[in-house]
Amino acid sequence: MLWRDALLALAGVTLAVSVTIREERAVCERKVNVQIFFEPGCKYCRQYLAGPVKKAISHESTRGCMNIDFNPLGNAFYQIPECKNASTSNVTVPSCGGAGGYDAGIRACYNKKCGPGAAAADRVENCYRGHLIFQHGFKEARFTRYFACAKHADSTKSWESYGQFVLCMERNYTTTEDETMALIQSSAQGGDMIEALVQKCAEHSRISLDEIDNCYKSNGGEEAFKLEARSIPEHSGVPWIIIDGVVQPETYDEDALLLAVQRSMESEMRPPDAPRLAAIQYREFLGVRQEERRRQITC
Repeated sequence: MLWRDALLALAGVTLAVSVTIREERAVCERKVNVQIFFEPGCKYCRQYLAGPVKKAISHESTRGCMNIDFNPLGNAFYQIPECKNASTSNVTVPSCGGAGGYDAGIRACYNKKCGPGAAAADRVENCYRGHLIFQHGFKEARFTRYFACAKHADSTKSWESYGQFVLCMERNYTTTEDETMALIQSSAQGGDMIEALVQKCAEHSRISLDEIDNCYKSNGGEEAFKLEARSIPEHSGVPWIIIDGVVQPETYDEDALLLAVQRSMESEMRPPDAPRLAAIQYREFLGVRQEERRRQITC
């Protein structure tokens, strides 16, 4: 542990790794609310899910004391007219999907006007109209639709079953990465590969494949997207983690989420307005996550 602590300190990573992980069964006076905003196609998201999230879920004495909301839309946004002049890069990536491609400035504008930090009187009426733009293109769009449909399926009984679906899908995302161009050129071939993965992960998590498939092929997929989009706060990049309304530092140490949840369990106070607090904290983190902001223009 000592050598890892030294490396983390040299890297400037803020994490209280000196806190001992409690192995005894926790007594839960309340549930800790964890929000994880991620997106398929983002290697940093996969790293966080495979490390800190998997470790926290596997920790039996803590798992029962938390609720995790996985939001798969990440940096995706609807192309609304109110944000058309908000580009900060003057560079778009056409292959990222939608009519105009991905732009970090337009995405930030959308989150500000349509996310949970916006007052009802300030929310624009076009929030869920326009094209839905995905940072990593066609493959991300397909995965995200399956994610959204699985989350809102009636057979998804708990966050834990959905978490297993998320981990299963993300763990296998890169297995078809070399075939991305073939997937775009031949939707039938690509469909076979991804649909086989969805079936495997649905069985693993005990979520109805028929429900997921029916949602994916109907307007249910669009409705699931809207439900997820309205929950995304202002953020500088993904993965973006909020615990009981407190935005977390960006770190990939495998104990990070587990320790943060345990610290929140020991706290006596919970923020009264978690979504709005998280939106305010976003501005404080802008100066911290410079590397993440640089990533955002890249598919």
